[in-house]
Amino acid sequence: MNDENNESNNGFWIGLIVGGILGAGASYLLGIEDKEEAKKKLLQKGKWLLENFEEIGEKVEEKGEEIKEKATEQVAEVKKEVEEKVKDLPEIAQEAVENVQKAAQEAVENIVNAVEENEEVLVEKPVKEKKASSGKRFFFKKGAPLTKK
Repeated sequence: MNDENNESNNGFWIGLIVGGILGAGASYLLGIEDKEEAKKKLLQKGKWLLENFEEIGEKVEEKGEEIKEKATEQVAEVKKEVEEKVKDLPEIAQEAVENVQKAAQEAVENIVNAVEENEEVLVEKPVKEKKASSGKRFFFKKGAPLTKK
């Protein structure tokens, strides 16, 4: 199947080159005034192309193979790099999970320690009760009652 693809690709490139040459020749002939001289030059170049057609085709095929090999190598390199980075992801994720668990455990321990320290303070120093009169002053503004009698 790979050979069939190569043959159709080769046929495509050959057709593209021949079509381009014929199109260029036709546009050249239609655009010049001395058509007889142009016809002779075009026939000479056509003969040269026919004589060297196989050589040109081989060169085009070689360049195509070189490009294909380079592309294949580059794809393989990129694939290898991606595989290496993806391979490291589970380890990195596991490390992140462990760090989060460790930080959560430390936070819980800090909270427990803070609560224990505050319990000692509360037991040692009871909270002072507020004066009852402070509630009465709430309804006064600058010593005068807020409501009018």
